[in-house]
Amino acid sequence: MNVIAKNEDVISKLTGNETLLDGEVKGLSIFLEDDDLVITVDVKIRRKKSKFKSIKIKFLEVEEYSFYYVASIFFYNIERVKLFSLERGNFYLSLDPYDDKQEMDERDQDFIISKRLELIVN
Repeated sequence: MNVIAKNEDVISKLTGNETLLDGEVKGLSIFLEDDDLVITVDVKIRRKKSKFKSIKIKFLEVEEYSFYYVASIFFYNIERVKLFSLERGNFYLSLDPYDDKQEMDERDQDFIISKRLELIVN
């Protein structure tokens, strides 16, 4: 596995043909690494023009996250997404945002806030 982008470059890479939209979350991993919380999100990219078929987004030094699952809802197509940097230098992902504004909203669901990001491909 190769890290192909970090931090702001991850956001730049995941626009246009490499968007997460219409992708499918294949897995979530939550673990400690050197006493810091890390979350990885494995995504199958479905856009035909994408260079990648699957990616892993690694959130390092996680400050907050919230995910909800119920068996009656299909796991997990990405129909809307927010991915941007916050003013304080952190990064924000919501896989179930309330709206399309590139800002945090308390009604966003399935979100991660972290200090660092990595984009990994096989």
